[in-house]
Amino acid sequence: MKTTVTLIIAGCLLLALPGRGFTGTLPLPEAAKSIRSHISSQCDGCLERGFSPTGSGNIGFGKNFFPNFFQGTPARGMLVGYIMPGKDYIKVIRENELQQAKKILHNAFSRTGLFVVEKEGFRVHSVLQPREVDVTITDKLHRCLNGTNRQLCCCCTTDCADECCEKRLGSTSVTIRWDDPMQTSQTIEYTWYPHAGASKIRTITADGRRTQIRWCLDSAGPGFLQ
Repeated sequence: MKTTVTLIIAGCLLLALPGRGFTGTLPLPEAAKSIRSHISSQCDGCLERGFSPTGSGNIGFGKNFFPNFFQGTPARGMLVGYIMPGKDYIKVIRENELQQAKKILHNAFSRTGLFVVEKEGFRVHSVLQPREVDVTITDKLHRCLNGTNRQLCCCCTTDCADECCEKRLGSTSVTIRWDDPMQTSQTIEYTWYPHAGASKIRTITADGRRTQIRWCLDSAGPGFLQ
């Protein structure tokens, strides 16, 4: 029987708040500028599309990015290629029948690149296409959203009416898996939700051991390396 051990490390990619840095920027110190050139050489257009970074509980845009980016032993950071804002994801569900919506979203997220950056020497390892992409949309949630302007939320209006609550209808997410470019037989798994603060990334070893990093993703926009 496999034993699964989960270590949860909290972290947040915060929305723009006073004193929390500059929304959308992921500034690199001069010594680490090679990260940009490494990514540019491995993936045409990835710098322009931007990223969602992982890190410690103090991760954020602007000055909160780089000091909180590298985690673990050996220390490394992960940049997930940005695909779309949450509102665009929900729009696909509103405007398409269930199987077509899943197909559109699967095709979009199949382009998600992963960049793993070593702290020592700032070497970049890339996986430009996922091994697997799974789109989850429950029938009940699709029926609630499709062809309507209802909000995807739970009791976010004063009377808790005319909304699509995932607690009642089931959730929607995209799970993306890559082969870990630095660890043989290890998987990196990213579960994306169309809500700020819900997405998470984890590593999974061949024997089922899981190490999870959770952070608050600004699903409205990417961060750009500066």
